[in-house]
Amino acid sequence: MDLPADRSRPTSALPAHPSLREAVRSPRRRRPTGAAPPLPYRLQTSGIGWLLAALVLIGLTLAIFARGLRGPAVTATVIDDAVVGWLASLVGPGLVGPLRGVARLGSWWVLYTLLYGLLLVLLVLRRWRHLLLWWVVAQLAGILTVGLMAITQRPRPFGVDLRSSWGGWALPSLPVTYLTASLMAVLYTLVPEGRWRNTGKWVAAALITLVALARMALGVDAPTDVLVGVGIGVTIPLLLFRRFTPNEVYPVSYRRGRSAHLDIG
Repeated sequence: MDLPADRSRPTSALPAHPSLREAVRSPRRRRPTGAAPPLPYRLQTSGIGWLLAALVLIGLTLAIFARGLRGPAVTATVIDDAVVGWLASLVGPGLVGPLRGVARLGSWWVLYTLLYGLLLVLLVLRRWRHLLLWWVVAQLAGILTVGLMAITQRPRPFGVDLRSSWGGWALPSLPVTYLTASLMAVLYTLVPEGRWRNTGKWVAAALITLVALARMALGVDAPTDVLVGVGIGVTIPLLLFRRFTPNEVYPVSYRRGRSAHLDIG
């Protein structure tokens, strides 16, 4: 049978849209994909503030003290020693014993007890992610603190008696750094978010302040040493726990039937 003239010629196909060609080429995906949802990325205003403060403190420490006791390092040391000397002059014979007792909260046996005790508690509670992060926090804090001490090589305060145990270089204060990081880890791994954690932050701040003042009054730490140590001890655990164990996904809870590390969303 003869075809009409207008149907005898094959018509060309319409060009396919580029997005249609990409859809044909791409592999088929399930809906939902089965992949875990991304973690909430909320460091909050306080987290950003502590990060900036720590970066400024570390930058100033390297800029001022990396070349030894010369230039601005001499001025900073004179100011620090004046503050330490004033605090030491307020300490009478009857206050040395109590101050040493407060300063022992930053001793190595207390710090090691906090380190391994918290690891053991998290192991019993099976909070694996919190446990791993605490170990990472301890290692990062140690590496950064020891690295800064080796670079700055700052001596202990001049002109006062060292009336408590001490060791190594002064900047940053190693006991204050580890005590701060340990208390922050306890808050973010064992204390539920909300009123209890907020109250714990004030208690931890008061405890760190007392230990720092005691160590300065006993002549073993200077204000700059303590300030840099607190900045490192707060910032590293704060950022890591907020980033990798957000409360929305890994809540710290002690209610029956709900695990503190289980995503129930």
